[in-house]
Amino acid sequence: MKILNDKVIIITGAASGFGKAGAIRFAEEGAKVVITDINEQAGEQTVEEIHTLGGEAAFVKADVSKARDCEEMVAFAVRTFGRLDMIWNNAGIQGETAYDIAHCEDDMIDRYMDIDVKGVWYGCRFAAPELVKNKGIILNTASIVASLGTLGCSTYGASKGAVRNLTYVLANELGVYGVRCNCISPYCVATPGTIKQGGDLLRMQENGTALGRLPTVDEVVNVALWLFSPEASGVTGLDFRVDMGAGVRTMPMLVDEFKNNNRYE
Repeated sequence: MKILNDKVIIITGAASGFGKAGAIRFAEEGAKVVITDINEQAGEQTVEEIHTLGGEAAFVKADVSKARDCEEMVAFAVRTFGRLDMIWNNAGIQGETAYDIAHCEDDMIDRYMDIDVKGVWYGCRFAAPELVKNKGIILNTASIVASLGTLGCSTYGASKGAVRNLTYVLANELGVYGVRCNCISPYCVATPGTIKQGGDLLRMQENGTALGRLPTVDEVVNVALWLFSPEASGVTGLDFRVDMGAGVRTMPMLVDEFKNNNRYE
């Protein structure tokens, strides 16, 4: 039997990246996937790819920073497939240019909080009643930055730290109903874009890991799949760092790089 046979899952931010890769992989494992994203064309394309592979999927456009969109996203899943078993709150803003805190603007912190924090919170809020019915599963995408004092990441780090703590709270709050809740914290993921950029930045990122390389999209999805599987039935309230050991690696070269680009003088 397939690992996720007949399970209904919502994946936000599933039109690209490991959200898309996860949607395809989970469908191959028997899940009925509700793909949500602000990019309607790319989201529908992901649905078509899943259908071509013989899987079941449907798309609903949603801006996760808006409560109404997230409420409709959950209602759509129940209308379309009759139930909701799982949600992967994956949509978010990637870490952008590093700024020291004195040079961050209000709109930067607002944007991170609206999408990275409220987007995850809304997803959990509206999915929770359905997940309680089915002893479901929540997975939230955080970041290795949530565990480290990464230079220049006061906005991104604050948002992902909030996601991690929300995960802990909900594991406790919803655990009494049999709902599991974990988060996954990737490092910089190896994509065609990151590999193509090459140069000093890529080398610095690779050298920042104990294994000397970036995690792949598939490696992130593999961990997510396991967390949604019956094999992880006793796992809740944890942060899984898919970081190639970046969390145990020190990068003193980053200090000089940061000082050169961010000055208080």
